[in-house]
Amino acid sequence: MESSERRIDDVVILKLVGRLTLGTQNLQAQIADLLERGQRWILIDMSDVQYMDSTSVGDLVVSFTTATSHGGKLKLLNLPDRIRELLDIHHLSSVFEDFDAEDEAVASFNEG
Repeated sequence: MESSERRIDDVVILKLVGRLTLGTQNLQAQIADLLERGQRWILIDMSDVQYMDSTSVGDLVVSFTTATSHGGKLKLLNLPDRIRELLDIHHLSSVFEDFDAEDEAVASFNEG
């Protein structure tokens, strides 16, 4: 898995590319690093994620919990159908806010 980050206003967009599996770059560590740097609003762009295993789903849940406990928000962008189905299987669709449009997702951080 590869990742890159960029900012729009106060939102960090973390773009993930490749396969998220046990043994790949640790998503939890990346989110923790962003939080340590004071980034509280995190949008994970998953448009180029080809595969995600159950371990990575767990990493995503822990990352969400960590962000929330630090007063932050973690949301998802451009979920591929396979990843959306995986979240549905694990009954996590209602946990994560997800968006198909980047501008809508970024604007959502300023709401409520």
